[in-house]
Amino acid sequence: MASSSTIEHCLFEFCANWGRGQDHMNKVYASWAREFETTPDKVLHESVEQLIREYTESFIPPIGKLIEIIKEKRGGSHVDRSYRKCPDCDKQGFRQVAVHYERAPERFTHHNGQPHCVVMTVNCNCHFGHRPAGATLDEFIAKAERTLQDCDHVRCYYVSERGKTLTREQSMLAEDYQLWLHKPTPKNNPYRKMISALLLGRGT
Repeated sequence: MASSSTIEHCLFEFCANWGRGQDHMNKVYASWAREFETTPDKVLHESVEQLIREYTESFIPPIGKLIEIIKEKRGGSHVDRSYRKCPDCDKQGFRQVAVHYERAPERFTHHNGQPHCVVMTVNCNCHFGHRPAGATLDEFIAKAERTLQDCDHVRCYYVSERGKTLTREQSMLAEDYQLWLHKPTPKNNPYRKMISALLLGRGT
């Protein structure tokens, strides 16, 4: 689906072709973002170029002309909202994953082969998740499973579900999580409020 950078780039080409500057872009950007958020990147870009080539009027065309071209390309609709039916990814089509290493790979130079947990995002397997470049969740899982079978430097991995982020337990090494669970609760200092009041009074 069209990213904000694609929409901005297409809008710039559109406005520049009819001699409109940044002020006009600022006025219509919200409309473009709303209309083309779920239009595929490539289709939006191709449609803007087609409109620039074919439109013969001297005045700038309304957004409806661009929508008409996109509808022709897509068979009657300029949007694709199927990604909204995916219950697992976030609104941008990403899933959060965590890999727990028994020994950090060499590329993690600051960890010197010590246990380490990496939290990152991958593209969801749904239609919307295929929009950006990068590995999909299926590709990540396949690689992680191969690593678990062939190597001993990975403990486990976790994948977010139901549109939620990973839990603290999933996104921390087991030993770090246990330290966090048993971290002593700071005692309430009865003089804390008095000190804060004195400091505030001194600042006035």
